[in-house]
Amino acid sequence: MQHGTAIEMESGEPSCLRWTQQRWLIDNIIRSNGVEFDQGRLTIIQALAGAEVGPEIAMLKSRMQKFDDIAPLLEAQARRREARAVSMEEEGNAASAAENFFIASHYWATAQWPILENNDLNRFYNGKKRDCYTHYARLAEHHVEAVWIPFQGKKLPAWLHLPPGYRSGKLPAVVVISGMDGYKERDTPLYGDRWMRRGMAVLTVDGPGQYESAVLGIPATVPAWLEAGRAIYEWLAARAEIDAERIGISGRSFGSFFATIAMAGEPRYRAGVVSGTIHEPGCRSIFEEAPPTFKRRFMYMAGYRDEAAFDEFAKTLTWEGH
Repeated sequence: MQHGTAIEMESGEPSCLRWTQQRWLIDNIIRSNGVEFDQGRLTIIQALAGAEVGPEIAMLKSRMQKFDDIAPLLEAQARRREARAVSMEEEGNAASAAENFFIASHYWATAQWPILENNDLNRFYNGKKRDCYTHYARLAEHHVEAVWIPFQGKKLPAWLHLPPGYRSGKLPAVVVISGMDGYKERDTPLYGDRWMRRGMAVLTVDGPGQYESAVLGIPATVPAWLEAGRAIYEWLAARAEIDAERIGISGRSFGSFFATIAMAGEPRYRAGVVSGTIHEPGCRSIFEEAPPTFKRRFMYMAGYRDEAAFDEFAKTLTWEGH
């Protein structure tokens, strides 16, 4: 494989030695410490959707006793929430329908997480996630629009959110970049988004290698993120609702690295904020000392199956020189 801006993602699951050696430990840790041993995926869903999902989140955590339980249990819960949403809308209860479509989309998305190849199941879950979130967008109390940003002959998937009550005028905007395990639908809560409450538009993007972009065959590289920073800015600045002089960018966890590189590639961003930073050149700590789920996922995001080849590629993951 090449380390340029346009590479083809390899098919099949990544072959990661620590994952193979420690696979039995992962199941033991899940049984003893819970499924969120490496990342608070279910806890984040509760934070986004509110206390109403607390009991079912607790139920899911208790039933997930091994890694292979994650996707089937989330799929089952997603189906229940989606069916409830359809029923609520048929009854004329738009608010409850919107809430249930929103929650279902997150269950579908999180069911995708363990699947590290672009197979039929990953694409099916991705389609269900998009479908439920599209229904939520249709019923939401603010403007939510599915958008596609031209990029290297393909398109980056994104959602544009405008503040509740917006009618006209130029808005400041923030581009929100999620982490390694994050996805664009996870970057705005059901109610009370911190940016929109302050009168800002929000563009949530799956950049190169992230969730849906990985499914679409757009891998993560530093050159790709340099280019994505420009492409995202230019698309957003061209929108009639947006003040091109007041566009910022935010990234958390591995999104802190992606957002930093995006800013390096596009100086017209007027502000940037990152948290939970992953700025170590080569990312050795997260790839070699954290649970192997992280390295294995980034191998998928970058389009690598072979670990030795990925280890060479990982040396290019640095802000140095930018």
